Amino acid sequence: MFLIKKDQNFSIKIIFCLIYFFCWLSISSSFEDLKISSTIKLNLFDLINFIRQFLIIISVIFLFGLSTKFFFEKKKIKLNNISLYIIFLIYLFLQIPGLIISENNTDNMSFVLSSTCVVLVLMMSEFYMDRVEKKIFLYISVLFLSVIFIISFLPDFIKYINGERTLYGYYSQTYLFLNKISPRSSGLSMTILFLLILINVFFNQKTNLRKYFFIFFKILCISIIIILQSRTIIFLAFLYLIFDFLSKKNYSPKILISEVVSFIIIPIMIVILLNNLSFYFEQKKILKLEDPSIEYWSSKSFSGSFKEKTRPIESFSSGRFEDWKQIVDEVDKRFIIGFGAQGDRFLINQTASNGILYALTSSGFIGLFFFLFFTLKIFFIALKNFFLAIFFEKNEIFFNFLIIIILMRSVLESSYAVFGIDLIILMTIINYISKAKNN
Repeated sequence: MFLIKKDQNFSIKIIFCLIYFFCWLSISSSFEDLKISSTIKLNLFDLINFIRQFLIIISVIFLFGLSTKFFFEKKKIKLNNISLYIIFLIYLFLQIPGLIISENNTDNMSFVLSSTCVVLVLMMSEFYMDRVEKKIFLYISVLFLSVIFIISFLPDFIKYINGERTLYGYYSQTYLFLNKISPRSSGLSMTILFLLILINVFFNQKTNLRKYFFIFFKILCISIIIILQSRTIIFLAFLYLIFDFLSKKNYSPKILISEVVSFIIIPIMIVILLNNLSFYFEQKKILKLEDPSIEYWSSKSFSGSFKEKTRPIESFSSGRFEDWKQIVDEVDKRFIIGFGAQGDRFLINQTASNGILYALTSSGFIGLFFFLFFTLKIFFIALKNFFLAIFFEKNEIFFNFLIIIILMRSVLESSYAVFGIDLIILMTIINYISKAKNN
């Protein structure tokens, strides 16, 4: 805890860091994990999942007690400094009535609880931690994003190279996620993009070692994002490349060509190579080991191998438009208060793939109002920071850019409307930049 100053609030700040750690740890856990039956043999994963969810419950109780005590003792509090947190908390609390009244599964309360825990711990840190100390939340995020990336991607990548499966749209229950469902390709792609941008902020320094490490890491991340074939994240990654180039304020043709070659052409070539390699091993299993490899390569064209390993042809919206229409038709049944957390899955048995529609189904029209209020407020804050760029360091601009791409992602995914990586990262960035001008 080298970033935490040893003052009279040292203990509470350490507790905040632990609770934030617990929030990341609780991803994919639910109230279902608290139901340990005495008739079923308890295994290690069940125990760990129980602890993950139990820690969130204890943390929320502690944070509610601390915040109540704090606000009663403080006579003057600038609510403007925490207005974003309060607005989002109201949106979260408005998911509870629909969850109770409807036939939706009350175990989904865990999504509200985990989201509340994230928002509360970051809100209270505004009163106890300075900006340097709050950087530890970013470091914890980088740690978890790295772990999620490694345990999600590497096992499936090995299978992909061996020709056993494709990477697009695939998810499975795995022991690496404590017998929980691993992220799909779109979620994993966004995790990698988050990691890339945060690493860009912390490690893209002038020293040669860090500079070359980041170039290698950037090529690796862009290549993986392309190979995972999430069109939304590929588009957002392309925006990031453009923004990164413009932020360097060196627009010479030489630099432009270098950027295009390094971060577009080379990643595409890597993807083509990997696709062919995967296709080769897949066909080798089909043709059996007695077929000479030279005969295989001479009989297979590049276009065939690349096509084989790319995503199947489907509608442009991946079925989203049909889902959105169905949600709009169904939500009229309880338009004012919604159906509670995970209301989209209650209505159509799958995600809404849209933040606004998730908010509408989960918290009704009233909750949607607060969700949109929060979204517009943070959007204009980030936009304002872009226009005031000369008053900020380059790192500050990247944080605001990260906010923008999360908001953009919510058009085609539930994103920060529900508890998950997007929400944690968005709230963490809001927490870190909230007092940028005062430090």
